[in-house]
Amino acid sequence: PTAFGSGLRRAARDADLDVATIEHLEAADWPGEGDAVGVLLPSATVGVVGRQVGRAGAATAACGLVKACLALHHRILPP
Repeated sequence: PTAFGSGLRRAARDADLDVATIEHLEAADWPGEGDAVGVLLPSATVGVVGRQVGRAGAATAACGLVKACLALHHRILPP
């Protein structure tokens, strides 16, 4: 959880983004991810595509990106 949390904080800082403003996060379901996200973003919803497509690295990331783009396009968060 510590490494993932550090990476999330660093990415937010590099993007000049306040983590308190994050409402949704697409995750790959890697071990420790859920714990770190729960601590850093307690009010954010988390989408996980890794369970549906398997942990296939870049393919999982691409599916998560497509899912996030569709959610933004349709202005709805998937259940």
